[in-house]
Amino acid sequence: MTAALSFSATAPGTQAPWDESSLATFMHKVEVASAIADPLQRCLHMPDPPKTNWNRDGVAAYCRYHAVPAMTPARFQSLIAQGKGAVVDREFAGYLHAQMTDPKSPGRLDHAMYEAGFHDASKRTRAAIDAWKKQRPDSPFALAASGMQYYDAAANARGGGFAGETSDSQWAGMHANAALARQDFDRAAGMTPAIPSIYADMYGLAIMTSDHAYADSALDRGLALEPANLSLRLVRAGMTGPKWGGSRALQEDQRTQARALAAANPLMWVVVGRLSIDIEKLDALDAPNDGRPLTELREVPTASDLAHLAGTGRLVGHGEEAMILAVEALRFDSGQVGALEVIGVVGPHQGYAAWTKAALKRAAAEHPGADDVTEVSQKWLRQL
Repeated sequence: MTAALSFSATAPGTQAPWDESSLATFMHKVEVASAIADPLQRCLHMPDPPKTNWNRDGVAAYCRYHAVPAMTPARFQSLIAQGKGAVVDREFAGYLHAQMTDPKSPGRLDHAMYEAGFHDASKRTRAAIDAWKKQRPDSPFALAASGMQYYDAAANARGGGFAGETSDSQWAGMHANAALARQDFDRAAGMTPAIPSIYADMYGLAIMTSDHAYADSALDRGLALEPANLSLRLVRAGMTGPKWGGSRALQEDQRTQARALAAANPLMWVVVGRLSIDIEKLDALDAPNDGRPLTELREVPTASDLAHLAGTGRLVGHGEEAMILAVEALRFDSGQVGALEVIGVVGPHQGYAAWTKAALKRAAAEHPGADDVTEVSQKWLRQL
């Protein structure tokens, strides 16, 4: 709803003055860093948004989280088509081992499952996962991936509106897919090896279907397995605010916990970043309400959070801020679809058509087999 995106600072519709030189200065640094071929070094050398002072260890950890190579959707689908489900299992077992034993690899499996496209419901990925399950019926990884696809399908069926805006058919589609997701997750949870990544989706699924007992169980089991699991803490952070029937006090407590965990696991600063946006910048309807530029963020949040704020900036006519936020999202995740949509619109209008074109091409090249990335990149490239 448009009304939910309006600014409501000390006077409705006001915002702190924007320094027009900020975008030019920022983009000069971005263009220099963008020439670096290595994804990790490129991310590390990119500037933070103007007027921010993000924790350096947190930024570096988040850069590493996204820059470490993982199985692409194209490779996953190819291996399954060749009947090599066992190879897929071995690779994901390696990601899991790194996540659970190597302090330098936090979130390794979580990230790999996102990179493989398991959280983006599509017919091609669904078919490949179903074939994987047939090839490896006792694979907890295949069951986890299947549950993630059904979970995403459930979220898509429900839509992004508030409960009162959701139709009966949307509720029916959500519950049908949620039941299938829960069945797969419950089976995977009873198998070896234990996969911490599933508990984030189990928790989100429970909140979405108002099963609070299942949510509490998923949270307890997930944190017992891995107290600093990034996915679970991020999902909980995003689903315990006022919009979901929670409270700012509950989010404040989570932020305190994340800060304490960040001493040993700097990736937890991303959880602090997500919670800080909710607590300090948004109202109960997800509308910016602090009266300051959208780019003024206390800590580095997720690429999807940055893309969401970029979309908000675009909708309310703050193209410079939208551009900066979209660039930051792509800094960490070059295939962040929401950010690609924003730069496709605002990049050329802000005078950065060449950079936009290069970013769209890079997204397609770095995310082979990701249908959504390919579709968005091609759409905007055709217009440049």
